[in-house]
Amino acid sequence: MLAGAGLLTVGCAAPPAPAPAAVRRVRDDLGRDVDVPADPQRVVVLDPNHLPPLLGEAASRIEAVGPLGQVSVESIVGLEPDLILFAADYQDDLDPEVLQRIVPTVAYSLRPSVQDHLRFVASVLGREGAAEDLISGFDAVLAARRAELGLADRPVAGVGMENSEAVATVDVTGPDSVFGELLTGLGVRLVPATVDGAPVEGLLEDLSAENLGTLLGEAETLIVSRRFGGDELERGFAATVDSPVWTRLPAVAAGRVAYVDNQLVYGSFGLRGFEVLLDDIAAQLG
Repeated sequence: MLAGAGLLTVGCAAPPAPAPAAVRRVRDDLGRDVDVPADPQRVVVLDPNHLPPLLGEAASRIEAVGPLGQVSVESIVGLEPDLILFAADYQDDLDPEVLQRIVPTVAYSLRPSVQDHLRFVASVLGREGAAEDLISGFDAVLAARRAELGLADRPVAGVGMENSEAVATVDVTGPDSVFGELLTGLGVRLVPATVDGAPVEGLLEDLSAENLGTLLGEAETLIVSRRFGGDELERGFAATVDSPVWTRLPAVAAGRVAYVDNQLVYGSFGLRGFEVLLDDIAAQLG
């Protein structure tokens, strides 16, 4: 995960006045009731990708605190925030109880869908209306791309490639993953639906060369999430996509493959990242 931590300042760049007394009580994902400012002005958040769109023009300044997993209590407190959003999934080295003694701290985990995650963050910030506007806008973009691509009810495989120097490992996604959520929004029929009689729900990892043709042979289209990088990563990618088992796949032979940046899928870029990803898919398959 490449998202970092940051301070987001609302309003002018000058230090804000003392936080207002008005507070709201929210229940966080640790089961704690936390009193947060009704109108937070200086927010430290460990997954900042939702915040600028939520706050719109009110977001005047973002300062880096550090990469996820490497943020110290001192660096956070030194920014004098009035609210901390604590990404519990990525911060094993920080204790939210310690932070809570200093600044109101809301801990959260990733939710089943990007929309649910956005709504929770918005509820903490008191920006529910902005969140619904973002979701409505994305739904309109998704509907337009669904009509343009014409993939509704067609067999499509969502494939993940994790490159190494020698070869890329190949995964396939089900509807319960972040990638699968986006693809099912396009109306596709994800394949394979089952493997060895068991449903593919989340991510089925490390397909072998022996079963690759069987599992992906039904797909008319492949949408491949891959990691772009330096020469070593590109060599591993090339070794996979140039192999006979890959080039013989029906979708590959028909030129029905889109390769997209996996950081737009899994990098916590939220709905804005999904829109860029949809543009990329449409450019390659449209």
